[in-house]
Amino acid sequence: MVFFTNCYEPLSNGVVTAIRFFRRGLRAAGHEVYIFAPACKGWEDKEENVFRFPAVNLSRRVYYPVAIPWYPGLSAFLAELQPDIIHTHHPFVLGEVGLTFAKRMGIPLVYTYHTRYECYVHYFAPLPTNLVWRAGQKLVCNYVQQVDLVTTPSESMVEILRSYGINREIKVLPNPIDLHLYETIDRGIIRERYGLQNCRVLLYTGRLGKEKNLALLLKAFTIITRKCRQDLRLMLVGSGPEETALQEQARSLGIGEKVIFTGRVDYREIPNYYGSADLFVMPSTTETFGLVVLEALASGVPVVAVNAGGSRDMVVSGYNGFLTPEDPESFAAAILELLENDERRRDFAHAARESAARYSVENITRELLALYEEVRAKKGTKLRKRGVHLGKAREG
Repeated sequence: MVFFTNCYEPLSNGVVTAIRFFRRGLRAAGHEVYIFAPACKGWEDKEENVFRFPAVNLSRRVYYPVAIPWYPGLSAFLAELQPDIIHTHHPFVLGEVGLTFAKRMGIPLVYTYHTRYECYVHYFAPLPTNLVWRAGQKLVCNYVQQVDLVTTPSESMVEILRSYGINREIKVLPNPIDLHLYETIDRGIIRERYGLQNCRVLLYTGRLGKEKNLALLLKAFTIITRKCRQDLRLMLVGSGPEETALQEQARSLGIGEKVIFTGRVDYREIPNYYGSADLFVMPSTTETFGLVVLEALASGVPVVAVNAGGSRDMVVSGYNGFLTPEDPESFAAAILELLENDERRRDFAHAARESAARYSVENITRELLALYEEVRAKKGTKLRKRGVHLGKAREG
C-alpha cells in the first residue's frame, strides 16, 4: 500500500498518530506500507519506506510544511512497486498526487476524511474566512467524487460530509490505538515531577489552538476553583499558537498558579500524563474522532467533554464520562459531579477501559484490510503480502 499524506512525523496530531498505527498494523499483518509526506526541517526518518517531498512553510502562526508536489522518478518508482492500493489522507497537494497516480495506474484509491478544514481557516489570515471555508468544502466534495472508497473515523463525520451534499457511500473506520501503551502506566511519576501528590488533576492533551475552545475550559475551571474545596490543578499538555494568550487569560482569571502549561512532551510519556489525571477534559467542538479522548479512556480516566462530534462518538454520558452543552457552567457542573463522587468516578474509570478495547490496532487493521479487499474485488484482484523492498527512508 502507498499512503500520501500532507503531515507525518515529527508533526504530532491525530492524523499522524492514525497513520503510524495503520502502518504498524498492516506490517504486522504481512503487508508493506510506503509513505509519501512533506519534508520537515531538521528531521531525518529512521524507519524504512518513508519518502519526502521538498516542502515550504506557508504560515507564520504554526509550523506545518506544505509539500512541493514534485518528486523526480516517482512514476518509475511506483511502476516498479506496483502497489495494490493508494490511500490518501488529504484531498489537496499530495492527495492530488495520489489521485493522479491511482488514475494513471488503474489502482484503487481510498481516501480518509480526517479533518474539518473549515475549523482551521483562522490559520490562513488575512484571507477571507468565508472564501477559504467554501473553497475547502468544494475541494473535499470534488475529491470525494473521484475516489473509489471514502472512509472517515466517526459517524459524526459522516453527518458533516452529508451536510456538504455528498451522497455516496461512506465507510466509518475509527482511528486505532495501541492499548498496550496504557497497560503499564506509572501513575505517580508526573505527579511527583510537578508536585501534585495531594492535588486533584484535570488534564487536557492536544494542540493549544483557537479551534480547541480552551478559553471555555479556563472559564469553567475558574468556576470549579470557587466551588470546590479540594486542591485542584489543570494541566494543559501540548503547545500551539494560543499558548501565550491562554497563559494571559489564566492570569487574568486569577487561576494562573493552578494551571500548568507543560509545552510539547515526548509522545512516549503521554500515557503517564493520563495516569496522573483524575479526569480528562475536552472542550473542543471541532474533533473528527478525538484520539486524545480515546487515549484517556484507554488509561482508565473518565472524560468530561462538550457534546460535539468526535467526543460523542466515544463518550457515553453517564457511563464512561459526561457530555455537556457548550457553556462554562454546564461543563464545570459535570466536572464537579465526578470530583465530589469518588465511587461514581471509579465506576466510570472501569467503563472507560472497557469502551476503549474496541479500538485496538489489531481490530481496526482487520477492518481496514476488509475495506481494501472490498475495493480491490471491484477491480478483480486480491491483496498481495509483502511488497517489493525499495530501500530506506529518503528525501525527494
